[in-house]
Order: sequence, then structure tokens, then C-alpha cells
Amino acid sequence: MYHPLIPSFPAKLIMVLRSLIAIGCCAAFTLTPRTSKSLYGELLIGVTIISSLQFTIGATIQSATRLFIAGALATVYCLFIINVLPRTTFNAVGATTLLVLLIVYTDLPIQIRRFTIVATCIVLLQWYNPKKPINNSFVLQIWASLSIGCGMAICTSLIPLPVPATANRELSTRLLYVAKQIRHELTTILLSINHINTSSSDSSFSSMYSSVENIPLLKVDINDLHTIVKDELPHMQRTLTELKWEPYYILSSICSILFCKCRKQQQISLELRMKTWVSGFVSLHRTISGMLALDYLDHHHYTFPPSLIESISTLIDTTFNFLDATLPYTATINYFKNTCDERRIKECRAELDQALERFCQNYDKQLRLISQDNPSDSSLIQMNTFLLLILRLVYVIISSAELTNTPGAKVLIDDKSDDVKKEKCCTIVNIKKQFENIINYIGLKPSTGKMLRAVKTSFAVLCTAVITIALRNRLNAYGWVHWAPMTTALIAETSEGGALRTSYHRLMGVLLGSTYAYIIVIVTQDLIAIGILISLFVGLMFYVRCEADKAYFANVCAQSASVITFISSNNGGPQSQKAPLARTSLTFIGIFIYILVSNLVLPRTARSLTKKRLAKMIKTVCDALKFTTDEFCAFVENAASNEQEQKFDIMLSLTTTEKQLETFPSLLREANNEPDLWRISFNQLSGHYAEIGRSLQIVVSCIRYIHRCTTILKAESNLIKVKQRRMSLQQIQNKHIQAVGLDIPLTIFGSSAEQTGITDLVVSYKPVLVYIRQLDQNVELVLQLAHRSLKHHTASLQFNQDTKEPAEIEPLESDKINHHFKRFASKLPDAPKNLFT
Repeated sequence: MYHPLIPSFPAKLIMVLRSLIAIGCCAAFTLTPRTSKSLYGELLIGVTIISSLQFTIGATIQSATRLFIAGALATVYCLFIINVLPRTTFNAVGATTLLVLLIVYTDLPIQIRRFTIVATCIVLLQWYNPKKPINNSFVLQIWASLSIGCGMAICTSLIPLPVPATANRELSTRLLYVAKQIRHELTTILLSINHINTSSSDSSFSSMYSSVENIPLLKVDINDLHTIVKDELPHMQRTLTELKWEPYYILSSICSILFCKCRKQQQISLELRMKTWVSGFVSLHRTISGMLALDYLDHHHYTFPPSLIESISTLIDTTFNFLDATLPYTATINYFKNTCDERRIKECRAELDQALERFCQNYDKQLRLISQDNPSDSSLIQMNTFLLLILRLVYVIISSAELTNTPGAKVLIDDKSDDVKKEKCCTIVNIKKQFENIINYIGLKPSTGKMLRAVKTSFAVLCTAVITIALRNRLNAYGWVHWAPMTTALIAETSEGGALRTSYHRLMGVLLGSTYAYIIVIVTQDLIAIGILISLFVGLMFYVRCEADKAYFANVCAQSASVITFISSNNGGPQSQKAPLARTSLTFIGIFIYILVSNLVLPRTARSLTKKRLAKMIKTVCDALKFTTDEFCAFVENAASNEQEQKFDIMLSLTTTEKQLETFPSLLREANNEPDLWRISFNQLSGHYAEIGRSLQIVVSCIRYIHRCTTILKAESNLIKVKQRRMSLQQIQNKHIQAVGLDIPLTIFGSSAEQTGITDLVVSYKPVLVYIRQLDQNVELVLQLAHRSLKHHTASLQFNQDTKEPAEIEPLESDKINHHFKRFASKLPDAPKNLFT
């Protein structure tokens, strides 16, 4: 049965309905007189439900588990403190500050850190008061309240509306949807290329779409489809992390531990198959981005022969037929029974191999014809680059199907490849490695930045706790003193801009939620009406929470409304009516003290983080570019030499840089949110930083492409050497060369490599290496000059305190950069000059 997905409107309505059921049960338990005072900390039940209830069952179980762990950590710590230390204000404040210092320093998930601080503040910042019944039973009941809220959230997520919202179902639906969109995108790309090639109107492929005449419309369609796939990939990666928290996978993991399954059987699990396909679709999207970067629609001299276009379209069609046949084996809804049409998969694979062979034969034939026309180097480079990307796309789909062990996906099955060394069922656990993994997960390695943040946050919590306890009577805090230190700890971020953004959302959420709760309690004065109104309001906030940029505000607003509603309804009296004012004022005090401490004690602005991160990314990109260039040049200069050990992990560096570039725009927004005060205005430079970030993304994608091409060249050169040793020259000319393990014929060197040998052929490439090394040096120099010019520009932006106008700014080094690239481009023979401007 179909289940709608976020961010569609039906999916939001289902999420609202689940929240209504959960909060309604919580309100019935909390507002009923018989059960309202049966448990200390009953206010945390609603807060826990709001924080742990997610769209899928896996995400809900993940959040609930983290909240349960947070309650366990706080319980153990508080039990130790109240049973060992004397009951004084000094010990209560000091113990709370120490826990904040330790928790903020770690890299634990943010839910664990936040709720550990919340539970600890509730216990210890009331423990100093002798009138409060703070004992072991109170601490355990706080943990029980968190556990009850987690359990109610999990039970609500299991309700079929109309079916259980499992992460497996969502990921399977998204995989099938993205596969169709990628096929439509590639079809549109081929349509646009075919329309540009007016000479190919006699081909069967073009006759089907002869009515297509609007190239700008096709460009818009391609960009829309590319954006759709790009937006779906984060959802797929998020759902993949939630997959292992599904009940089925938890039971499978327990059974594998109890019955000690072999490691070989674990490697073909459904989770790993899903992960393989998600990685494959990410690679497909990156490959299509490389195609779009060629900008073929704006270069009408970039043409393909008609027969080659027909071969490409047939190859793409058969490749996606193979994808449609193999993907359902993994993208399945049924956990226990998985059926696939093995016969259809074998037929699609045979058709794909035939189309691939015809494509390679046609390419060799057309390459000889094209060479007679003396085309420009730029046209050949664009055409060969596009064809290599097509082969890369085919390889990704075939390798993903083979790695998932899809029945019928492999044409040749080597029995020896399956005879892996038999391992013992119960492998010896590497205790040292497991210990290192735990340390890395918690984040206990020394770090200056984390230590500064922890010290600053704990100092702010200390100041807030001392001030609120000393002025609790004037602030009308009553039994809610812990709200202010709790707020101070919860808004702690890595920079001032992030703290300001979080503070704003928290203050607005607390103000709105508290005001709404106060109004419904005063106006209705009926428990049933109060329960209905608070449930509706929380449901509305769950609808707002579906948007990522409003999730924190909606969470805080719903939590504040539930807390104030249950306090005012249960306690009664004049003090309960002052809860909204106390909640808002204590939240403001906590925010104000943290912002003040953050700016005065060891300030760490988002602007400084932006500059440091940009410098680090530029250095990493330069190192990766140099490594890729040296790798290619070393291969061309001496193809017979052994491959050197790679001291530089290029793929890890590029992946890390891409993740940093994805979060770079949000860091820029934090920097723009910071007040100027005595500092220089950052708005004048944020556009330059954003432009450099986008340029680095393009450079990283180009480096990835170059590295892939070098890998393919190495594989085929080694293959040709092996074939030359085992076969005669006639056998090599009559048989098509197959890449070992790839099942894809790669003919980059063509027939000349088979006749003359790889060593003689690469000699002709050596003159190009001079220009390649010069281009590498110039690209690195431009990146360094861009970063240096931004530093110089920042230093020259000084404000006049009297007129409040910026002083004169020295010009950037852009003229020097443009002159440097134009001078280099003029030396290249028949080079695409627009590539260097």
C-alpha cells in the first residue's frame, strides 16, 4: 500500500494525526486528577513525545533510544551526587556546572547532550532546597517519565496510518522514484543533443522527436529534473541512517549475534544492499552533473554523428531497463519474502552487453571518420568527455547490481571468486579497535576548540545559576529556577551567529507557546477542553516542524505550551498563573547571560570560522589537485612502473571537503547574523566567500572526474599488457578487450593501442604534460590569490567612527588573476579560452 512521503501535504497530515494521538494520551494521563500527581516529572512525558516522535519508525526508535540513554546518564550522575555530597547550594551548582562541562565537550548526538543537561538541571538545581523531596525515588521517577514518553512515541509511530511508516518503505519508494527521474533527465539530455545535431534528422531516434524545437525549454526541464534528484538524495541518505533502527533490523542483528552468522552472509544483508544503491545513485547524480558542466547546449559546434547518437540512446535505454529489472530485488517492502524476475534480469543484461559492444564498435568506426575532418581539439575533448561519463554511468549501474548479488545480474560467474577464505563464525573481536571506535563516537580526543566551547558554556551556566538562585524571589521563579541555566546550556553553539539564531528561535517559541497555554487555561478552565486545545496546537506545530528551517522553533513552541498547560492545570493557585511570565523571563535571562559571556569570554565568531574553514578547504583542494595531476603525469611518463603507495587519501579528502562545502552556506548565514558593533561589516564580503565556495565545488567535481579517468586508463593499460602476453596480435585484433571484473569494454586507446603498444602510444601524450602541470600550478595560484585578496580586503575595510562610512578600499587582485589566466591560456594550442576566464 502506498504511503506519502515528506514533504508532501498528505504526509504532513499523517504526522499531525500521529502527534494528536500521542499528545492526547499524554494529556489524558497528565490532566486526570488521579494520575497527575502519581509521578514526579510528568511534565517531561509531553516534552519527550514531542522530541522523539518522527516520521518513520526507525527515526522514532533512534530518537527515543537517545533520550533513554540521556536519562540514564543523568540518573547515574545525579544518584552519585545526592548520595555522596552534602545538600548545599554550592554543591548543587558546582555539580551541574561540571556535568555541563563534560557533556558539551563530547561529540555525542545533540539529543543525548540536551536531555542529559535538562534532567540534571531539574534534579540538582532543586536539590539544594530542603523543602523539595529530592531523593533517589525522585531521580528514578524523572528517568521513568522520559522512558514513558519514549515508549508512547514508539507505540504511536507503529499505528498504521494507513500503513506503518517504516524507513525501508520510504527508502524503497525514493529509490524507485529517483531511478525514473534520472532516466527522464538523461532522455532529455539526449533529446537536446539530438536537436542540436540537425544533420542527424534521418536517424530513427530523431524522427520520434522531430517536433522538439525549443532548446531553452529543454534546458529548463533538465535543470528541474536535476534539482528534483538533488533534493531527493539527502532524504535517501537520512533514511539510510534510520534503517538500522527498524524493528526488523534490530531483530536481525540480535539473531546474528546469538546464532553467530558468518560474515559472508552479513555482507549481503538488505541494509548493505540499500547502502550500495544509495551510493550508486549519488554517483549517478555526480556523473550527470559532470555532463551538465560541459554546457553542450551553448556550443552548437559540439556535434555527434547520427549513428553514434543512436548507439548512445540504445545503450542508455538498455542500461535503465537493466536498472528497472534489478532494483526491485533491493527496493522491496516485504522483509521476509523477496521475489525477482531472474529471467528478465538475464535478458536485460544480455541486451545491455550487446548494446555496449555495438556502441564501442560504432565509436571506433566514427572516430576514424571524424579524424578525417580535422575537428578542433575542444570538440573532441567535449565529445570524449561526454562518452566517458556515459560509460561511467553504465559502470555504476552494473557494479551496483553485481555488488548487491542480484540474481542474474552477473553474466560470468567465477567459482574461484566465491571461494573466499572461510572465516570462523565467531570472529575474534579486536578490543583495541572497538575501544577506539567508542572514543571517536563519544569525542574524547583532545581538541582546543571543543575545550574552549565547553569552558565558556559551563562558565555561562555557572553565572546564570548563581544569579537566578540569588534573585529567585524578585524574579518570581518559585520552583522553576532550573529553567534559566537550562536555557543557557541548550543554546550553546559553535559560534556567536549560531547562538544568536538559536536564541531567537527559542525565545519566540517560548513566548508563543507560553502565551497560548496561559490563554487556554484562563479562558476554558475545563480539563477536557484544555486537553483538546493543547493537542491541536501541538499538532499544528508538528505541521510547521516538517520544514527543516522551522523545526527547532516548532519543537520549543510545542514543548513550552505543553509544560505551561500541565503546570497551570495541575497546581492551580496564583503561582501557577505566573508560570508563563516566569518561563519567558527566565528564558530571556539565560539567553542574555550566554550572549554576554560568549562575546566577552573567549569569543569565537562565525566570521573567524568562515575564514579558517575556507583556508583549510583551499589547501585541501590544492593538495588533491596536485596529487591527481602527479598521478596522471606519472602514469603517462612511465606506464610500466609500479604504482606508488598513496600516502594521500584523495577520496577521503574530497568527501570531507564536499561535506564542508554543503554546510558552508549555513555558516555564512550565521556570520551575517552576528551584530557588527565595533567589528567591520561582513555583508560586503559574504558574497565573495559564497562565490569561492561554489567555485571549489566545481573544482572538486573536476578532480573526481580526472581521478576516475586515470583509474580507467590504468586498468585498461594493465589489461592490454596482459592480453599482449597471452595472445597473438591477430587474436587481439579479432577479440574485443574486456575489463577484468568490470564487464565493460573500455576502448580509450582504441585499436592503435593494440597495434603499437601502450608504451609507444603514451609517448605522444608527453608534450601535453607540460601544459597540464602549468595549468595545475596556475589553478593553485589563483585559489591562493583569491584567499589572499579576501584577507587584504578584510584588513582594508575599516569604519570611520564619526561618519559610519567605510574608508577607501584598495582594489582586489582580480586584475592580476585574470591577466595570469589569460596569459597562460594564450600559450595553449587550440584550447577552450573561455575555460580560463
